Amino acid sequence: MTNLLFHCLADDEGQDLIEYTLLTATLAVAGLAAVTAIGAAISGVYTGWDTATQGLWEPQAPTI
Repeated sequence: MTNLLFHCLADDEGQDLIEYTLLTATLAVAGLAAVTAIGAAISGVYTGWDTATQGLWEPQAPTI
């Protein structure tokens, strides 16, 4: 039984897969945080542009 335990602890097969999975998960979380932060900033810019352009054009009164 102890031989099996030592064999399982010494076996590093599949270690690369776990490392790549952890790296991918870390990058996904960082990407999600970046998109969330940038999304709020971009939304603020577009809202500012919309507010600024609402009063730029005023239609002419129709002539009879």
